[in-house]
Parts: sequence; C-alpha cells; structure tokens
Amino acid sequence: MKYKLETDEKNEHLYAIHGMDWALVCWDLDQYLRSNTKYGDFNDDKMWAFEETRRIPRQFICDRGLNLEMIE
Repeated sequence: MKYKLETDEKNEHLYAIHGMDWALVCWDLDQYLRSNTKYGDFNDDKMWAFEETRRIPRQFICDRGLNLEMIE
C-alpha cells in the first residue's frame, strides 16, 4: 500500500514521518516504568511515583484515541 503526504510545512512532514519513533519512545518509557513497578524494591512513596508517572501518560495517550498495545 502506498500513501502520499503533501505538505508545505517542514515540521508537519517531520511529525508525520517520525510518528512511529514517538510511539516507540512512549512504549520504551512505559516498559521502563512497568519494570520498576513490577520488580523494583522501593519504598511506598517511590513506588507510587513510578505508578503515577506511568498512569498519567497512558491516560493522555488514551484520551487521543491511541493505545500503546497497538505497537507491540
């Protein structure tokens, strides 16, 4: 399948071609935080911080109609 992207703005073009890179950065960050909450040996405050830091971006992603599982 071929797609054609036409734009006069360089930034729009860069956003379009690097969309998967951004998705992978989000995925990597989520997996890092997941690993720390699952296997980390932290006090309750630090564990809460890891959990919240993971939950909030996931909510932002969901609010835009996306989900990280679609890039697995």
